[in-house]
Amino acid sequence: MKNTKKALLMNTQKSKVLPMLATKYDQLLSFDLNHEASYEKLVSTIESLYKEKIACVISKTKQNIELLLVPQYRVINYQDPFVRKTARTIFPDTHREPYNLFKYDRTRKTPIFYTLDHSWALLSWLSASKAFLEKKITILHFDDHDDLGSPFLDYSHSDFTTAKDYFTARKYDMLNVADLFDAIAYGNIGIGSFILPFVSLCKQPNLIHVKQEAQYINKEKRVLESNSYTSEEFQFRRLFWSSSNNDLSHFSYSRLSIDQLEPITDSDFVIIDIDCDYFCNVNRWDKKPIESNLTIEDLQIKLDNFSERLKEIIIYQKILCITIALSPDFFPSKFWQHTVNQIDKIIDEIHDAPRSCLKK
Repeated sequence: MKNTKKALLMNTQKSKVLPMLATKYDQLLSFDLNHEASYEKLVSTIESLYKEKIACVISKTKQNIELLLVPQYRVINYQDPFVRKTARTIFPDTHREPYNLFKYDRTRKTPIFYTLDHSWALLSWLSASKAFLEKKITILHFDDHDDLGSPFLDYSHSDFTTAKDYFTARKYDMLNVADLFDAIAYGNIGIGSFILPFVSLCKQPNLIHVKQEAQYINKEKRVLESNSYTSEEFQFRRLFWSSSNNDLSHFSYSRLSIDQLEPITDSDFVIIDIDCDYFCNVNRWDKKPIESNLTIEDLQIKLDNFSERLKEIIIYQKILCITIALSPDFFPSKFWQHTVNQIDKIIDEIHDAPRSCLKK
């Protein structure tokens, strides 16, 4: 098996073996094929279910196919050629790949969590709020995407505290940070599907999605459902949101621009979540980068506006944690260091601001 893995840990586009060792997050899957099955479609389905994973075909017969799932970062070619080099300036004391780079700053009054891929922010959210899940928690989500996709988890309990991998039956305690780490690393939770697992654990969740240009939605009820997911090959229960009345749980959802934000006074706690593609997004999921004429001066104007509005709406004592995602290939790496420095400064200003400056 070791030789098989070594042969398959390669860049599928350039056919070069990558100098990386196999980890526990590689997983082998075996599927029986019927005479009508298309193995190409099956491989595509598997890759669409597992987030940030690549499915390599190990062996194939008329009756069976074996796939090796490896983390996408092993074969990914970032469109932005400076991602890896720039990441080392933000995360200088680690040798991990960009896919799972993150760090905590616990020296501030409020814990700050920096990450490249946004999905890891879930670890900080749960760690900071686990003792307060009965309270009303507002997630202030600055992002060009809503990230409300369905995670690849089979939910067999209506309280959402446990889930499992449909194919391997690997069980996750959704209230355990270590289990959530594994769920992300194994590909069950991705950059576009990490919010629903968290809001499903909260008793009174309030999600405010802030975009640069947003169609205004004010406090719309979103229903969480554990619905049957059915494809030609598989059927299991996944977590979705909908507008149905047959809800197991629900959360309040608003989408607006930063100028439409109002002071947060009706929540017990606030999580500030910043995806830097909020300031500039050069990727629309079609793998065709968007030409951006953003200059450092233009970015600073957006950061200044962000700073002023944040001071007006946040009551500091309520902040549980602050998460900052740099989002490779969505937010240009040439702006990472400046943006991190400026957000750090904004956080300090919020901490040091007199109470009279924070509107209630």
